[in-house]
Amino acid sequence: MKDEIVKPLDVETCSVAISLGATPEYNIENIVNENLYLKGCFSKIHPLLRKGQVIGRGATGHVYKLIEDSKTEVEYVVKEICLPAEDSEKLSNVFYREVEVLRGLPDHHRIIQFFGYCVSECYCSLYLAYMKLGSISAALRKGPFSEEKCFLYTGQILEGLEFLHKNGVIHRDIKGPNVLLEDENNIRITDFGLAKFMDDSDNTMELGTCRWMAPEVVNRKPDMEPYNFKADIWSVGCTALEMITAKVPYHDRSNIANIIFTLHNGESPKLPDNISERMERLLKKTFVINHVERFSAEKLIEEFFSIESQTENKHCNIIQIQELSFYEDKEGTWHNASYTHERIQNMKGVKKDFCVYLLIVIFAIIFFPISIGTLVAMWQCKMKRHYVKGKSAPSVDVLKCWIKGNPMKNKNVFVLTDPEEHDDRKFIVKENVFTDDRKFYYYVNNELLQGLKHENLISFYGYIEESNLILTFFDYMPAGSLQDLYNQQGKIQESKCFNYAEQILEGLQYLHSRRIAHMNIRCETIVFETEDKLRIAGLSHIIIGRQMISSADYGKERWTAPEVFNEAHGHGFYDYQSDIWSLGCTVVEMLTAECPYAYEKYLPSVIITIGMGIPPETGQSLSTRMKNLLQKTLCADPFKRLGAKNILKILRSVEGDIYIPVDMNPSSSKAVIPKVVYIDPQGSTTTSKGSTKLKKGIGVYEM
Repeated sequence: MKDEIVKPLDVETCSVAISLGATPEYNIENIVNENLYLKGCFSKIHPLLRKGQVIGRGATGHVYKLIEDSKTEVEYVVKEICLPAEDSEKLSNVFYREVEVLRGLPDHHRIIQFFGYCVSECYCSLYLAYMKLGSISAALRKGPFSEEKCFLYTGQILEGLEFLHKNGVIHRDIKGPNVLLEDENNIRITDFGLAKFMDDSDNTMELGTCRWMAPEVVNRKPDMEPYNFKADIWSVGCTALEMITAKVPYHDRSNIANIIFTLHNGESPKLPDNISERMERLLKKTFVINHVERFSAEKLIEEFFSIESQTENKHCNIIQIQELSFYEDKEGTWHNASYTHERIQNMKGVKKDFCVYLLIVIFAIIFFPISIGTLVAMWQCKMKRHYVKGKSAPSVDVLKCWIKGNPMKNKNVFVLTDPEEHDDRKFIVKENVFTDDRKFYYYVNNELLQGLKHENLISFYGYIEESNLILTFFDYMPAGSLQDLYNQQGKIQESKCFNYAEQILEGLQYLHSRRIAHMNIRCETIVFETEDKLRIAGLSHIIIGRQMISSADYGKERWTAPEVFNEAHGHGFYDYQSDIWSLGCTVVEMLTAECPYAYEKYLPSVIITIGMGIPPETGQSLSTRMKNLLQKTLCADPFKRLGAKNILKILRSVEGDIYIPVDMNPSSSKAVIPKVVYIDPQGSTTTSKGSTKLKKGIGVYEM
């Protein structure tokens, strides 16, 4: 990467009088301005620095080395946060929060050194010290740390937190990537973008990172007392667990919402079997569910670590590791006994795990032939690289050369038009950036799309791989989505809701007949072909068959079914029945012209509410027919929830306000009409079994 020159200080934007020449001189210790702050001697060095290679990438910006020509060693980095127009206010708040905390703290040998900041129209730049060994997470790629090293770093993290907490600061995002190695024996805590002062009146609902998050952070409500510094102690336990296992907390789960629900239920991460008693005691002290009873940083240091009196040398090891045992071999070399024992236990664990995995593979081959079919499909996708559907549409090789317009509402979706104007049709291209661990997922997803063709599904024309992108081509629906409709016209009338729900159910019935779940049904993914004709889009999360919720892939949380978040509802699995719940949420969205659970702003609270099986509120009076539809779709138990086919029969078997009830078992191949008691307006009753034609009156279901 070509080095870029850091812009020198601008006289016009600086409130202090400074002279900019070939060799600038500053007569003040700090340069202070609304958009510029340079600390001490760094103000003299700043104009001589140029931006070097990227050493870190994040969702909002990058971290670059800062190089000074007169020196060979790198001493500084710049953390640049890009400010896109739509998120600039949110990102600048994160930046200024970090600046406020770092400027308000005195220097400490366990906290990253801060040298200043600079703000421009497009970037916010933060100047920090360079830690050449990187983060703890980066070091763990080589394998787990020994227990003595884990204790060393854990004690130093606690020392840094003790300093922060005594100065009234909660970090709120302690984890491996935010702990940097100054050298092999010293760490510094970084990334204060979510930190806050305890006495700060700003009671924001910032989350931190879910896998390292404390239960009280998940369970809090806007009207509750804000959580305190004890939340950082839980995160220290998660970081210690990360160091001893070289795996993130809850590593066996990719479903973040399920992790949040697990924390809500008061479940801490599982401890490994091959740890010492001392390590187990330390972790259990940090993983106390009730934060009032959880130890503070000061108390943990007092119980598990001894502090040396020599603190003048910042590089000295101030944490003395206790209870270490060593032995001498025949050649006179000393070895750590606990580490050797740990390696032996790890080898035993590897052999045991191999046998378990072998049995699982044999079981899958014998009892689940569909698994082999899926693997074959994945291999075919890998070999095929791209697929072109039909003869009526241009090939993907032609489409990729069409003119790409501005991004649509989703930033990775673009409208394509013919550059030579021979074809007046328009198509959609969706650009998915993938990493090696997600590549097969996109291949399988597109493989499933190949065989789908239905009037209520958006047409799929193929895909092709380019560099690190998979380009997927669909029909262009110019009339917009259901979300666009209610944004323009407000709440949608019940009669139209029934019409739209019926068309969505037609598409879902087609998918479910092939054991495919959409997993992203909501108004934004339902698009208009014409004024009254709908098609289901948003097919990037589809799955086939039953899936374990630990690795669930889904769209937006507010539309997701309870069994995807909570094992109690679907016995740890979910399938296409979850689309029916999403349909009910979509109907609520149409009726209210806002997203489900809009009254709940805190996302973990939404996940917990859904996981408990509580449906979204409509806040308005509904007809009996609409109540019946929502009752059937928003059933928390997936085994009692009606399928698309049965709900369609209910919607179409209407005469006035009379409905034909059907079998409540979604697994039934045929709908069974139970006995129904009819009450006419005069009060007389009639009984019928198997009748399909109803008289005017009220039908009472015998469930």
